[in-house]
Amino acid sequence: DIWAVAVDGRTPIRLTNSAGDERDPAWSPDGRRIAYAANVPSETSGGNWEIYILDVSTNTTTRLTRDLSFQGAPQWSPDGEYIVYESYQGHNLDIYLMRADGSEPPIRLPSSSDAPDFSPVWSPDGRSLAFASWRDGNQDLYVFSLDDQSVTNVTNTPTRSEDYPAFSPDGRSIAYSALDEGLEKVFVVTPNAGGAAQVIGRGRAPAWSPDGQAVIAAVDSIDGTQLVAIPFGGAGVITPVLQVQAG
Repeated sequence: DIWAVAVDGRTPIRLTNSAGDERDPAWSPDGRRIAYAANVPSETSGGNWEIYILDVSTNTTTRLTRDLSFQGAPQWSPDGEYIVYESYQGHNLDIYLMRADGSEPPIRLPSSSDAPDFSPVWSPDGRSLAFASWRDGNQDLYVFSLDDQSVTNVTNTPTRSEDYPAFSPDGRSIAYSALDEGLEKVFVVTPNAGGAAQVIGRGRAPAWSPDGQAVIAAVDSIDGTQLVAIPFGGAGVITPVLQVQAG
């Protein structure tokens, strides 16, 4: 199910509660809706994964995709007009784009390849998409420009498999996570600066604070999963935000 927790609190709020599983929540830019993936047996014969939108203010749910394949990892465009997501169609994981109101059918991103492409995210200006791909033989992160249709490998590290890209609020840097020396770590790379990525802490699936001064990430241990805030670009200490017990 999908849960939320207030930034200044510690008590989670349950947002979905159905017979199926829900995952991959993404807030809309206006903060009123949440896109997510779910497999709801009552709506599909096999309970395959589809994209849904929850209107938090009215507690109403709308099913956005209708396909027999897998759909997941939805992300809103900065203007709230489009949703990008990953879909397993034609024996390959690709990235698709569609209007958030469902008024037009989804289209396959022109950057798609014969290798798996997944984990798409928008840049703050809405003109680029970062994603993970195996197109060069190992799992790297790429940026696709909607302006000139170019695709750039921004990590290019044969010894690591990167995932969960997240643009910083100013669009200059990308946070991501990867298994490194047996540990899940959070990295930040600034593609146009030409420098190497830097490790800022342990964890996976990073997300930026609105001011770009911190990154929140999930840290797994034998006791469960903890959400921690990792400072970036200034002074501060790693701060626990929420603990979810194992089991």
